[in-house]
Amino acid sequence: MPEFEQYLAVKSAKLSRPKRPRWVVINQETGEIVDDARGYGYRSEAKACKAFTYKQKYLNPTLRFKTRQAQRWLLSHSDFDQKMMEVYLTITDQGEWKGHQVFDALTVSALLTEEKYDSKLLSFSPKTLLLAWQSSL
Repeated sequence: MPEFEQYLAVKSAKLSRPKRPRWVVINQETGEIVDDARGYGYRSEAKACKAFTYKQKYLNPTLRFKTRQAQRWLLSHSDFDQKMMEVYLTITDQGEWKGHQVFDALTVSALLTEEKYDSKLLSFSPKTLLLAWQSSL
């Protein structure tokens, strides 16, 4: 869970049974259990990590709100949406666009700057804009 380094999946002594270990996700700083699969625990460390990551990324209301804002922004700025596609295709076909070899948040940030949009004035990050754009494909 590289994005969620402060969290850790650990074996729960309380939920585990002999030959049936159960895993929970805790906050490493506080030791608080943040996800326990509704009190049942997860069957493996990997499943605990995967479920927690999914919940944080896709069920988080703040993230969903910012993604919707980015989607609305893209709809009202179709020229930028088209430019993103052009840059994506350039990187895919030619392997590079102005020093960027991967179409990621840094590329989107550079594109915003080139197109004279101040990313600091937007209510979402270039990474959120990228996620919104990818979900609209």
